[in-house]
Amino acid sequence: MRAYVYDTDLTMGLALAGFLDRGGLECVSVGREDLESLATAEAESGMEYVAIILGGAEAEEIALSLRSAGVENPILGILDARSSERVVSLLGAGCDDVLYKPAKPREVIARISAIARRINGHTGGFAMLGDMRIFFDGREPEIGGQPLKLSAREHAIFTHLALKAGKVVSKDSIFGAVYGMQTKMPFDKVIDVYICKIRKKIKAVTGGPEYIETVYGRGYKLAAPEAQAALAA
Repeated sequence: MRAYVYDTDLTMGLALAGFLDRGGLECVSVGREDLESLATAEAESGMEYVAIILGGAEAEEIALSLRSAGVENPILGILDARSSERVVSLLGAGCDDVLYKPAKPREVIARISAIARRINGHTGGFAMLGDMRIFFDGREPEIGGQPLKLSAREHAIFTHLALKAGKVVSKDSIFGAVYGMQTKMPFDKVIDVYICKIRKKIKAVTGGPEYIETVYGRGYKLAAPEAQAALAA
């Protein structure tokens, strides 16, 4: 899970990003211009996966600006003190949720996950895809009741595909969701390698049927085996 953090007070932004980062939410503190350019670029490329956390006096103004630019990323406002007026103002400006400091990292991650699920049309905590039960709370997926053991990186890639189940997801989108805060791809075929590992683990549980389809020239799609077979026919 990743997030950009902006606060009118740069010191506060850095402190908040550091606190959340140590709690498991990969964060980077950014300036206003950097935030708006990064978020807009992601929206234009169809990779709306990095959350945005806004604090300080400019939070409403920035939220409005981002939404006006077509940014669909999860946006959370964060307040130093309780204020129903600010909550109403932030939600009205385009924030999906509002938190109070000190925000516990696990709570922030859970709220971002819930927003991401809703954005992708998932209203519950899990989804069924054929015999596969997909959880959106960090638990391992299950196939026919058997757990599918995935590494942290594999789980991140699988979850990104699962959120967009039935849709083609580009390798750039997958890479951005998993390595988005890093400056360069570890190597060109890294996503292909991880997809291969996930497929092998799925096959070990199912005994044959695959759930991840390669759409040549476009990316990958997570779909139930029967749906893949019907499409092929």
